[in-house]
Amino acid sequence: MKNRLQTLGLMAALLLVSWWFIAGRGLQTARHSPESDSVVSTNNPVNGKPLSVNLVEVEEPWVKVDEGLQFLVPPDWKKQKSQGIDSHVGRYSGPSAYLDFDEVFLLGYTVEQSQKKIDDLKKQEADPKLLKAGEEVWRVNGQIAGFTVAKVDPKIFGEREYPNVASLFVPYAGKPGYLSVHLFYANEKNLPTVRRMLQSFTWPKMSATKS
Repeated sequence: MKNRLQTLGLMAALLLVSWWFIAGRGLQTARHSPESDSVVSTNNPVNGKPLSVNLVEVEEPWVKVDEGLQFLVPPDWKKQKSQGIDSHVGRYSGPSAYLDFDEVFLLGYTVEQSQKKIDDLKKQEADPKLLKAGEEVWRVNGQIAGFTVAKVDPKIFGEREYPNVASLFVPYAGKPGYLSVHLFYANEKNLPTVRRMLQSFTWPKMSATKS
């Protein structure tokens, strides 16, 4: 009887070792599924079903640009040379888009013109039927702003590398100035990035009256 129990115990131990060996082989044959961000095992003897482990893709943080005004750009965007004559200009570019901004004070632009633009935007904000195709009214860091998306018009912008443009116009309340931004991009896939960049503008050094 004792010998029989010892034999059964040895057989059970061998079965357990075999099970662990086979399970380990199943994990080693795991492959990446192209349809999703997960690892799928092709051999899982426990229940006969694929064993999946989710992989988390970590997005690199965006970079804050400080040009007096501030905004965010993706980590692979770079500042390019630009030269303004009477206004504050800048350019930043990425793999399939680039941004030009032009901040103007005075130069024939008046406080009254700023207020008129603000009033017009508020009317459009209150009645969206007044907006044309591609137009939106935003609030950017408390400032009312006009946003548009369109195809690049060579009569306005000249020849550009990319066929699409998103524009942001922010009249400064109580000041003879405004910010104009044009972001040229390759295709619709770029639009979420375009929107995020334009919505990120702030003016920490300017005590402007909120519009």
